[in-house]
Amino acid sequence: MSKTKEEVLETPPDAAEPAADKDPKTAPEADIEAAAVPDTADTAEEAEEEPPPPPTPEEQIAQLTDAVAEAKDKHLRLRAELDNFRKRSQRDISNARTIGKSAAIESILPIVDHFGMAMMAADQENADIATLKQGMQMIHAELERCLKALGLEKILTGEKFDPKQHEAVSAEPSDDVPAEHIIREWKAGYRLGETVLRAAMVVVSTGPEVAAEKADSAEEAGSDEEAGSDEAAGSAEA
Repeated sequence: MSKTKEEVLETPPDAAEPAADKDPKTAPEADIEAAAVPDTADTAEEAEEEPPPPPTPEEQIAQLTDAVAEAKDKHLRLRAELDNFRKRSQRDISNARTIGKSAAIESILPIVDHFGMAMMAADQENADIATLKQGMQMIHAELERCLKALGLEKILTGEKFDPKQHEAVSAEPSDDVPAEHIIREWKAGYRLGETVLRAAMVVVSTGPEVAAEKADSAEEAGSDEEAGSDEAAGSAEA
C-alpha cells in the first residue's frame, strides 16, 4: 500500500491533468467540421450552369419532322371540322326552306280547293255566270289575304314614277296627270319586305299635250339653229 501511494505522489501534474491551452476537441470532430464548411470556389463554379450543347443535325431533323406531322394532323382536323360545319349548314338551310315552303303551301291549299269547286260549278248546264263571277272574286280576295299573311305587299302605282319599283312600258301625254307620274297600271308589282319580287308595269305621263308639243318644237328649233350655225361657219371658212 505504501508503494502505491509513493507512485501516485511521484506522478507529475502534467500527466494527471491536460494542459489548459490545449484544444479539448478530438481529431475526428475537427475533421467533421472541416468537411461541413463548403468551399467558396467550388460553389461558384457549380452555380454557373453550363449551356446545353446545340442539337445535332439528326436531332433538328427529328424535331422538324415531328412539328410538320403535328401541323399536318391539326390541318386535317380543322378541315374535317370545316367540312362538317358546311354540310350541317347546308342541311339546316334545306330544312328551313322546306319548312317555309310547307307553311306557304298549306295556306294556299284551301284556295286550290275553292278553284276546283268553281270549275265543277262552271261545268254544270245551269251554271250562272254572275254566281261564278262572285265566287271567283271571293277566291281572289282569299288569295290576296293569304299572300299578305305571307308578307307579300302590292306596289302602289298612284304616285310618281320610281324606277326602283316601277317599269315604264309606255309614255303618254296627259292633261290631268303631271309629267313623270303614273297614269295607269298595266301589270301589278309585288315586294316581300324590302325586296322587289316584280316591278309594277305602268304607263307614265309626259305632261299636258300642248306642253309636250312645245317641247318638241323647241327641240326642233334648237336643232335647226345648230344646223344653221354649222352651215354659216362652213361658208366663212370657205
